[in-house]
Amino acid sequence: MIPYTTVARGQTIIASYSRDGTDLSREVQKLLEQPYVVNEQRRMNRYIFTFCKKNNLTFICASPAESPTSYAVQYLDRLSDCWCLTLLDASKTATQNSLSNSTKDIFDAVYKDVIENEPSSEKIKREMEQTQRLMTESVQLAMSRGNDLENLSTKTEDLLSTSADFRNNAVNLKNKMLCARYKAYALYTAIVFIILYYILAKICGGYSLKPRCRK
Repeated sequence: MIPYTTVARGQTIIASYSRDGTDLSREVQKLLEQPYVVNEQRRMNRYIFTFCKKNNLTFICASPAESPTSYAVQYLDRLSDCWCLTLLDASKTATQNSLSNSTKDIFDAVYKDVIENEPSSEKIKREMEQTQRLMTESVQLAMSRGNDLENLSTKTEDLLSTSADFRNNAVNLKNKMLCARYKAYALYTAIVFIILYYILAKICGGYSLKPRCRK
């Protein structure tokens, strides 16, 4: 639930802890370089980073974005109390990650106490929150898909309407081309007839085709 935890003095990370090997030191370093209030939460990538500032030390833990953030706050409150009680003096002069190895037991103990040994009622509440969140996301996804399907249906109808218009225009164009072709045939026939008549008139000696061609 909380894969990465850091304790910093100013912008110097003096201790870090990860139960599964997750390394978010770069993300934490970027967050430390930005202004922040005593207690706040910020989202970066797939994680929610929770801040807790106490005795000039900053305690930061990262939890998955889909996890309830209340456990992160409770975890940091307990960790900061234990840390300031036993390691406050050492933290004043600690250098970069110099306390990481010697403080694993403290991180482990607080994590097990807060996260792994949570009361049944809290566990049920957390599972209900996760279920509610998943249901909300599913409904939003379904609504989004419904909108996509509606848009697709509208586009399909528009495409069918456009296809029908195109087909009608094609039929009209075909009819116009046929009419133009028939007119051209008629014109060519008339021209040929006129030329033949002119030739016959010359041969027969007149436009009335007399006297040579008619007896």
